[in-house]
Formats: sequence, C-alpha cells, structure tokens
Amino acid sequence: MKKVIISLTAILFVLVSMSFMLNDEDSKVNPTSENSCTVQVTYSSGSGMSGVRVVGDVCGGMSCVGSTTAVYTNSDGYATIEWSDGCNLCYIYIDGKSYKGSYSDGGSYSFTK
Repeated sequence: MKKVIISLTAILFVLVSMSFMLNDEDSKVNPTSENSCTVQVTYSSGSGMSGVRVVGDVCGGMSCVGSTTAVYTNSDGYATIEWSDGCNLCYIYIDGKSYKGSYSDGGSYSFTK
C-alpha cells in the first residue's frame, strides 16, 4: 500500500510539473487584437543591420506580462513588434540589450548598434 501511495504521488508530481512546463509558453504575449511599432537597427554609418533579434516586454496590468514574439530585422534593418491591445510596450531588446521607454502603437524607433 505504501508503494502505491508513493507511486501515485510521484505520478501526480510529474503531471503537475509537466503542466507548468507546457504553460510556460503562455507567458509570451500572443496578440489577439494587436498593437505594433516599427524598429530600425542601423550601424553607426546609417546603413541597416539585417538579422538582428528584436523582442519587446509588455506591461500595464495582470494580463500584460511577458515578452513579444522575437522578430529579426530585414535587409534594411527594419522589424515590426506586435503586442496585445490594452497593454504597453515598456522595453525593447536589441540582441539582448534592453532599452526602456514609452513605446506606442504605430510608433517608429531607431537604434544604432
């Protein structure tokens, strides 16, 4: 009987752990009604950098927690970040470096790397 209880407890622990791991993706903000802004990343010479990873962090309420889907700049250095309506974009990360700001829907922001 003791072995059965231990086995059931272990199975329950594994199921709960797997549930949290599967729900970890839900911490990313998947836009349903979306806001967006355009980010340009350039060299100091002014030419666009392609392939730069761009991510945003949202804030503004209980349902506004997490990161946007990572996007990469195109050959001209442009990328578009999208986030859920009703949330604010508080940080933009350019290849992991954070830039805190007040970013708004429809805005355009330039970063020199």
